Amino acid sequence: MTKLKYLINSIVIAVGLNFSFTKGQLLVVSIKNSLMKNAILLNGIAIILFYILYKNRDFLKKSKISLMQWVVSLFLGIVQLFKTALSSTDGLTILYSSWLNILISLVVLYSYTYIFNIIQMLFMAFIQKNDMVEFVQPEKGFLNKNLANHPFITSFVIILICWLPVIVINYPSILVVDAFRQLRQYYGEIPITNAHPPIHTVMLGLSVSLGRKLGDANLGLFLSNIPQILMTLIGFSLSSVTIRKMKLPTFYSWVNIVIGALSPAVLGMLLVSTKDLFFTSSLLVVYNITILYYLKKNKTTTTNVFYALMFILMSTLVILFRKNGIYMMIPLVVIFIFRVLIYIVKSIQQKKIKMIVPSVMMLLILIIPIVLSQLVDKTLETKYNMVEDVRKSEMLSIPFQQTARYVKKFPNEVTADEKEKIKAVMYYDGLGEIYNPIISDPVKRTTPKDVTNEELKDYFKVWFQMFLKHPVTYIESTAAQNYYLFSPENYNFYYSTLTDGYDKQQPEERKTYDVLMDKTGIKKTEHKKDMQKDLTTYFRIFDSLPILGLFSSFSFGVMILLMIFALAVRLRLNVGMMATLPMLMLLLTIFAGPVVRGYLRYGLPFVYVMPLLVCFIIYLNKEKNNQTMSEEPQLTTN
Repeated sequence: MTKLKYLINSIVIAVGLNFSFTKGQLLVVSIKNSLMKNAILLNGIAIILFYILYKNRDFLKKSKISLMQWVVSLFLGIVQLFKTALSSTDGLTILYSSWLNILISLVVLYSYTYIFNIIQMLFMAFIQKNDMVEFVQPEKGFLNKNLANHPFITSFVIILICWLPVIVINYPSILVVDAFRQLRQYYGEIPITNAHPPIHTVMLGLSVSLGRKLGDANLGLFLSNIPQILMTLIGFSLSSVTIRKMKLPTFYSWVNIVIGALSPAVLGMLLVSTKDLFFTSSLLVVYNITILYYLKKNKTTTTNVFYALMFILMSTLVILFRKNGIYMMIPLVVIFIFRVLIYIVKSIQQKKIKMIVPSVMMLLILIIPIVLSQLVDKTLETKYNMVEDVRKSEMLSIPFQQTARYVKKFPNEVTADEKEKIKAVMYYDGLGEIYNPIISDPVKRTTPKDVTNEELKDYFKVWFQMFLKHPVTYIESTAAQNYYLFSPENYNFYYSTLTDGYDKQQPEERKTYDVLMDKTGIKKTEHKKDMQKDLTTYFRIFDSLPILGLFSSFSFGVMILLMIFALAVRLRLNVGMMATLPMLMLLLTIFAGPVVRGYLRYGLPFVYVMPLLVCFIIYLNKEKNNQTMSEEPQLTTN
């Protein structure tokens, strides 16, 4: 590619990255606004891109990405294209309403896909740059030496010191809407249900009861948060140990510590009374246990039993604290079922029964947490007389949102028969008014608890017929609700006060919370609101910082996850692919669920676990290349 071609390419990409549609205006106006409004930025990006691309032209020529990496880049590019349309208008039709619109859309798609391809090339180069290097080197500096020699305790102390001011400011807790409802259920204000994880409802209620016995209900609230604080502290400290065991430089441990100690994704959740932090920190510990076991040499029976028990315990907690945790185990169970079947065939052919034992044991270790978590849930539901409140609509956010958008846009096209079929599974009158493009809860909550499978079957027939009429409407619905999952933005909401959930309620509903607070003795902490406001300001400043802000962006973690999977496929790192599967399954459940833009708690695992996964891929690639070198014939001299 000549210098002129690089220049033209840079200009096209700069235009594509900066383009935005103007609602209600001609495309010519949108083009003019995009070029003039961001003229300085546009020229700056074009010049910088030209300099980078031309100077690194040899690297770009040599670097080739695989089909899977292309698919990831194209997918992320399409998401950015949809975001460009949806953030400026209320639909996607503007992308193809004329030939000029189509041309502009292709420019935008090309620009983002090209950039994501380059990012994947750089990511691959970053992973491969230390292929043959032995990373254990003498560390300089007091902190580096301690981190190298005592990674757990050093990380533990540093992170805890950074947490203490936040714990003091937010003491005793931050009660969101869900926590208030759980306490109202536990204390008999409303029927207790299993809509929230039973173990969390019981833990929260028992802790407040203990605090009341000790003379302070607020102390009880704080006690309910201690397990999640400790589990998170252990998780990040263990990550430093695991990174050191992989013989990586302390730089990677420091990245882990910075996230654990300073990221709003951690600090902002420490005292929030939800199940999400305990779920995430337990998952982080599971990943550490699994990788540490993989790294362990000369495994003994005692070692195997210890790691198996720890894996079972922590995996059970993962499933108990989030209902979608069970889906993270399913792909691994399926893989090992096939593996067991393969080894059964081989063992019969070779008459070696021992071949099957390791795979059977691994399969059992994966299945036990699923069974154990169900037993614990059923026991708690029976003991506390919990009402069944897990609706069939829980995983139907996508089709329900699509139907709601269809009814909103084309109410006159819905036939009487279609209307009746829809009414059987959700509220119809006013469906267009309650439809919210970014959250499915308003629609999904209208589903009757007693909806039958036959009614759902009839509904899906209508759903499919509507899809054939207006397929773009369905794509718009799904894109509007989920595009930010794959978009490099950092738009986070933060909980700030003890009565956060109380403050967001309507006046008439606040009265029910007043009754609860009077009954339990929970006291408001109005005197801390100024400090809590300042803390939230710090969170927002951190989010807006270059580079550091990415450490609190779960969408950035999602993008890295997709790139890790694509790279593992390209490098044929089978263990690496398996390591990403639980996270990919979690992503699918979030995608299909009532995810809300800005609600960071749904995506915490993609912030906490991602540094560990990146380090693991570096290690696996290094291990594979070292094995390849050792298998090659060596030149000898006499």
